[in-house]
This record gives sequence, C-alpha cells and structure tokens, in this order.
Amino acid sequence: MDMGEWNKFIVAIRNNCNTKMQREEFIDNFHKFGKKYVELSKELGERDYKNNVEMISSYKSYLEVLNTYTTYVWLGHFLNKEIAKEGRDIVKDKNNVEELFRPDKKTGIVELQDDLFMIKQKYGDNLEEELIQEMLEKYSWMSCLDVMNDPWEESNLLEMYESLQAPEKARSLDEIAKLLNLSDEEKDFFEIVREFAYINDMRDVYRRKGICNISLFFDKIGKVVDLDRKDLAYFTNEEIIKVLETNETPNKEEIEKRKQGFLIYWENENIIVITEDERIKSFVEKNVKSNEVTKELSGLVASVGVAEGSVVIVKGISDLDNVKEGSIMVAITTHPDFVPAMQRASAIVTDEGGITSHAAIVSREMKKPCIVGVKNATTSLQNGQKIIVNANKGLINLK
Repeated sequence: MDMGEWNKFIVAIRNNCNTKMQREEFIDNFHKFGKKYVELSKELGERDYKNNVEMISSYKSYLEVLNTYTTYVWLGHFLNKEIAKEGRDIVKDKNNVEELFRPDKKTGIVELQDDLFMIKQKYGDNLEEELIQEMLEKYSWMSCLDVMNDPWEESNLLEMYESLQAPEKARSLDEIAKLLNLSDEEKDFFEIVREFAYINDMRDVYRRKGICNISLFFDKIGKVVDLDRKDLAYFTNEEIIKVLETNETPNKEEIEKRKQGFLIYWENENIIVITEDERIKSFVEKNVKSNEVTKELSGLVASVGVAEGSVVIVKGISDLDNVKEGSIMVAITTHPDFVPAMQRASAIVTDEGGITSHAAIVSREMKKPCIVGVKNATTSLQNGQKIIVNANKGLINLK
C-alpha cells in the first residue's frame, strides 16, 4: 500500500465516524469486543483440556476473538490520531492547550496512581499487606504486554508506591474552554477528542487484561509441548497450532536465536521469520530508509518544560533499570510498566505517539518535559549522549 492508498484509507475511517450515531456505534462495539476478549481469555485460561484437539479448537477461537478486537484497537488508534490532529489545528494559535487532550475518564496507570496516592495520604509510607493484595488483584495485569511477561508482583507495586508523586489536579473541560476562549462548537469538538483519547487508553487496558488471563492457557500449552510459556511467545500462531497438531518436538535452538533478535514480515500471504544476521542486514538495507545524522530532532510537545541529561535508549522492559535519576528516557513508545523509570527520568522522548499517547498523558501527570512522535529518536540518538530536551518548542539538541 503506497501513501496515497493509505491516506484514502484513513479518510474513509474518519468519514465513517463523523456523526454522533456513528461514533456511539463504534465506541459500543469497541467496548463489546474488548470485554469479550478479556472474558474469553479468562475462560480459556481456567478451562481443563482433555487433549490437543480441544486445545487447538480453543486456540483458534481465541485468535478469532483477538483478531476482531485487534481491528477495533487499530481503528481506535487511527481515529484518535486523526481527531487529535484536527483538535491541534483548532488551537494551533493558543498556548497551554495540553489539558484539552486529556482523556475524559481515567484508566490504567493514571487510575492506579490516583488509588495509590489516596492510600498514601491515609496510611503513609507503610502499605499494609491487605491493601497490597487488593491493589494487585485490581492491577496485576498492568505489566502483561505479551505472554512472556509475568503479572505484577508485590515488589513492582511497592516500587511505584515509594516513588509516587502527587497527581496533577485536572481541570474540567468547561474551565479550560473558558480559559482558552473556545466557542461552543470548539468545546463540543474537544469532548469528542477527549472521548477518543479515553478509547486510545482503554485499548491497552483490555489487551493487557486479556493477555494476563490467556497466559494460563499458554502455560497449559507449554506443558503439552514441553516448553515454557515465555518460549511460546516467540512462536507464530501457525507454529503453535502446528506443534499441537503434530506433537513434534519444537526447535529450541531456533527459539534461543529469536530471543537474540529476529525480523518478521509478510511475503506472498506467508509470515516469514528471520534470525540470521546477514539476512536481516540485507533485508533492512533493501527495505528500510536509513536516518540522516542530525544535531537536532523535533516532535510534538506533549508536556512542557526543559531538561538536559544523558540519553538512555529503552526498547524493552530489560532496559528500564538503566534509567537513573535525571536520565533522558528515549523510547519507541511507553507502557504502564515503564512508569517507575519515567518517574526517575528528567524528560521523556518517544518515536511514536501523539498528544493523547500514554507517554504524553503520564508525563503531564508527572509534570515532566515530554516530546512525542519524533519518529527516529531511538535510532538517531545513542546511550550516554548529552542532550537538551526543549519541550516548550518540541526540539531535542545535542550538547
């Protein structure tokens, strides 16, 4: 698909969500399929299986529901991005507009921070075991980005609790609209912006809850095929079904190679996975445009402020411990389990995301400078480089 076709696709999606009735229908379906995904994942995780045939049937049912929900995940992402862009155009000549793009309801990590802050105000630094278990029961799914990730444990919760900061008091849309002198029509549009910012956050909530639930099912598959659940995360769906159908011993050497890094792509309606360095290098050289070396990068202002420090590139959970007090966290995107590291950072920069992304929302809550949508920050910058993040202007400069 070239850019012309892609732009037509985005316009078609946006045009199908113009009226209030269309938006309500989309939002209702989004929640319906999100809840269905979470519920089916829980059911399959708790089910007892007599044989591989039952497992295969259940796995295919899971994929069917997952694929339907994933369609709404991406539609919600694209709609949020387009609607937020239209909102930015409305207020392009105004300052301090970030609050307009705040979700109209709290979800996930922001909700957890509020809960923990209320507990801290009441009980102080010592979090009782009963409250810890209550919070884990409600939020243990937070870290489940994929089936290779374990649910949050007590230590994860306590780390966040210890470094917790007072959340920013949110102003109502009425207050912000009055402050910025928005017309009634503009205010009505920002109600839609905030509604889709909430949908954008809820995509990840349903997904992580579903993954947390389905992990029990992957544990059961792992026992049958003599693999750890975390190893199964490196299989394609087709490979998982095949190993259940044939009872063949999985290629554990290939799994270890994939853990070191792999390239996955579509070719003639087939999924291709490559682990050989030379083949990956050749593919990238032919198909991926390289970034020019530059002393200045730019992106969208997500949370204002200026900070300087050393770059820490974060491409996955294993990189989070490298973020020290005052580091500049540079990530492809951020997730709920990144929050303790984000609290240590003096500024956050991401390749992806817009003004309603996770990084943007959490940075505003933390009052930390944040620039999102830089596109090539993780590939242009290097660990240890000294940079200045000017999130008043959306610029990143080498010192």
